[in-house]
Amino acid sequence: MALAYRHNKENSQRSNEEETRSALQTHTQESAEKSAMHLQPRISLDEYVVLDVETTGLDAYRDKIIQISAIKYDAQGKMIKCYNTYVNPGISIPASVSRINHITDDLVSGAPYAEEVADDFLAFVGNDVVVGYNVTFDRSS
Repeated sequence: MALAYRHNKENSQRSNEEETRSALQTHTQESAEKSAMHLQPRISLDEYVVLDVETTGLDAYRDKIIQISAIKYDAQGKMIKCYNTYVNPGISIPASVSRINHITDDLVSGAPYAEEVADDFLAFVGNDVVVGYNVTFDRSS
């Protein structure tokens, strides 16, 4: 009888250990899946925005934005809408820059300042991916 009791007790312990191990594996897997969901980027490529800016020069820290242009596309590459505005830099545009981008002081003198267009531009972009040319320079402007 003692042998049968010990055998049942060992089986019961093994069964409890297996249940515990199984529960831990399930919990660990569920936790890993939840963590992975939080680490995934929350962006959609259903739409994306191609961005270009013009500035008063080539120094990303000193020069100012004078034009923001953006086009929103759908996943098939069809243009959805456009955003374009001149921006008053609060300084004179060098003639050498105007010769390149054809933007003059007269074009920007009545334009809003960057702070005034920021909210509208960010609303245009929304949560879409932004694609740009020479963005390292542009994003530091």
